[in-house]
Amino acid sequence: MANSIDVNIKMYRLGEVGDCFLLRFSDGVQKTHVLIDCGTYSNSKKSIERLVNIATDIKDQLNGAPLDVVVCTHPHNDHISGFYHAQKIFREIGIEKVWLPWLENPVDEAAAAFQAQQQHLIELVARFQPVLQSVKSYDKDNSNHKNMLGKINDILQFYGIDPSPSSVNGIPSNVLVGGMAFLRSAGKKGAPDYLYPGDVLDLPGLPAGAVKVYVLGPPKVLESAKSTASNQRLAMAIDQSEYFLSSLAIGMNTKTGIIDKEEDFPFRENEKIYVDQQYFKPEYSKNGLEILKMITGTGAYQSYQDLNQQWRTIDHDWIEQADDIALYLNELTNNSSLVLAFEVVASEKVLLFVGDAQMASWRSWSGIQWPEGIPKNKTEHLLANTVVYKVGHHGSHNATHKPVFEKMRHPELVAIIPVDQGDTNIIQKTNPWQMPAKNLYEEIKKQCACKVLRMDDGVAKECEGGNPVWESGIIKTDLYISVDC
Repeated sequence: MANSIDVNIKMYRLGEVGDCFLLRFSDGVQKTHVLIDCGTYSNSKKSIERLVNIATDIKDQLNGAPLDVVVCTHPHNDHISGFYHAQKIFREIGIEKVWLPWLENPVDEAAAAFQAQQQHLIELVARFQPVLQSVKSYDKDNSNHKNMLGKINDILQFYGIDPSPSSVNGIPSNVLVGGMAFLRSAGKKGAPDYLYPGDVLDLPGLPAGAVKVYVLGPPKVLESAKSTASNQRLAMAIDQSEYFLSSLAIGMNTKTGIIDKEEDFPFRENEKIYVDQQYFKPEYSKNGLEILKMITGTGAYQSYQDLNQQWRTIDHDWIEQADDIALYLNELTNNSSLVLAFEVVASEKVLLFVGDAQMASWRSWSGIQWPEGIPKNKTEHLLANTVVYKVGHHGSHNATHKPVFEKMRHPELVAIIPVDQGDTNIIQKTNPWQMPAKNLYEEIKKQCACKVLRMDDGVAKECEGGNPVWESGIIKTDLYISVDC
């Protein structure tokens, strides 16, 4: 970048899905170190050991200096678990300031309402798997049902929750809570800064105005122009989850203590006739057995039981709504990511770190109201001058919004993708994660003229030799990929 400010980025090699970036800004005399996220998807013994080794290397890189800023983009395991598992080392390093998204601000009423609703939804989704496996509507031989439970389990692990009874990890629900508690108390210069879209900060430790940090997300308005942080869609997802669990409980023909919202819908329980013998309750109706006989003798009932007509029934299909709810929960948290654009003022060059922000966040950037004195088109200017783009959500198809990405047209643009093809979720035969998504990956390589760095390869294998001068400056060790900007 500009001669007055040198920038180095280290992308730590986690060996699985995860994010951990150490940025060093230097003017030759003063240095500032910014750590953006530190976490792995898994809480396995191997993952914890890796995080401890990485934290130790960060300590060595700083050579006695503290971290000037630690950023946690959002509370998913693959972004925060290191602040729990390697907490002791980070305490030894020392942290001057912590930056968190505004949705983590405990004194912001909208944020507090959002957090309460989101946590409630997490707890409801965590109940899906054990309850689903106990009801008749779940078909263990149905590939859609098995895949659905697998996806729900995958999403819950982003929250440090593994509901699988065979898991060697147990349910480390304290990882996110403990990691966030550490970050809230770790800053030597006081409580975290909770950043809002439109905020502009000087990067500490450097001369004022040398590096500006522009906050693009998470959006202050979520989902739609009419919704707030405590938004309607989230409330609807909670209601849907509660009714869903209640319906499952009725299907079990037992009081599970979950929720009884569906018990009297659409008729009071003592007026219902269950045509399935397994659930039939003749005591609820004086003439129940006669009514049952009458119902089972009708053509409609016989048609419903006809094996040739089974494809028309929803006895099993209705439970697949659990998949949609879990995916929405994951999208909700990803869109709460803190999105930061670091601008080296002298050169106007920008490093863009988006966390795992998905489409709702990306679309909101054009509407940001910047402080007085900053041009209204500042967002467009930042995108046009982006020379480093940290690709969102490990290259997933729904975390890089193409119309916005296409505005990053700087000739020096480099894409950095925290992805490892050895991750078990990527190489598994059933429903492998598409990271990076094939079509998006091709667009990224094209737009960056193949200046692409990956957590596993360093320079992307298919790009090797395409930019020999640039590639000569890339350092690849067992622990990190390093690039000067």
